[in-house]
Amino acid sequence: MSEPKNLVAVSYGGGIQSTAIAHLVINKDPRLLAVVPELPSVFVFADTGDEPEAVYSALRGMRKTLEGAGIKLLEVKKKAKHGKSISEDILERARAGLKGGGDMPPVFTLNPDGTQGHLHRQCTVHWKVKIIHKALKEEAGLNLRKLSHRDHGVCVDQWLGISTDEVSRMRTPSEAWLKHTYPLIEMGWTRANCISYLDELGIQATRSACVYCPFQSDAEWKRLKTTDQEGWKKAVEFEKELHTFIDIGQPICGLKNRFYFHRSMVPLEEADFNNQLDLFGFDEECAGVCGV
Repeated sequence: MSEPKNLVAVSYGGGIQSTAIAHLVINKDPRLLAVVPELPSVFVFADTGDEPEAVYSALRGMRKTLEGAGIKLLEVKKKAKHGKSISEDILERARAGLKGGGDMPPVFTLNPDGTQGHLHRQCTVHWKVKIIHKALKEEAGLNLRKLSHRDHGVCVDQWLGISTDEVSRMRTPSEAWLKHTYPLIEMGWTRANCISYLDELGIQATRSACVYCPFQSDAEWKRLKTTDQEGWKKAVEFEKELHTFIDIGQPICGLKNRFYFHRSMVPLEEADFNNQLDLFGFDEECAGVCGV
């Protein structure tokens, strides 16, 4: 096998920050060039199968734009045993009577002491992080069977679309072949800076997240409900069907009691989207590839 090649790549989520990065790269913006030694040659989008239509629409447009600039866009997806999306995989497991497995989103739950909790985020790691890492290793020519590549050192520079108002999401990769770069943080840009930049270009983007993601603000839930009827229906029906299994005593991914996508702990179609803060933070497991 030939020696791995050095690779600069962007994790593209179809959201505001990664869309801003894409146009900074395409336009070879001097503000970006001042903080990075090399521009990326590939963007990678990991598809959960449950993104809103706005993200898939942005992805189709971005493919044409990037390819027009000579930049590759890879679309990758987990090969799940029981479904083509996170929601489908979870439901098919439940229908088959499987008690374990499945990559539940961080749903809200009731703790034994009566306080509110939520599941650790399983979906991001298995449907985005690991799938993107596999694609990056393949693109760089690394041996997929090796757990580490210390002999080669760092050969993949992965850009993540995290802005200065989300510094808690920054992570140091555990893989020896990988490094993380945060160009927006290097530029001192906030999410608002990204929105302003896209506005200047006449481009609209929305936050990237599965339609049922519990880490959404009321404004985002309301936007989904009013602008993406199919996405809203999918989220409502997914939660309803999960509750039918719980109600007959069948655990879902180890959960025995009802859980909810909205922090008010009521079904989505009953939730009031007028009382919540504008934007949730991300939990300690977020690796910077959701919501950007």
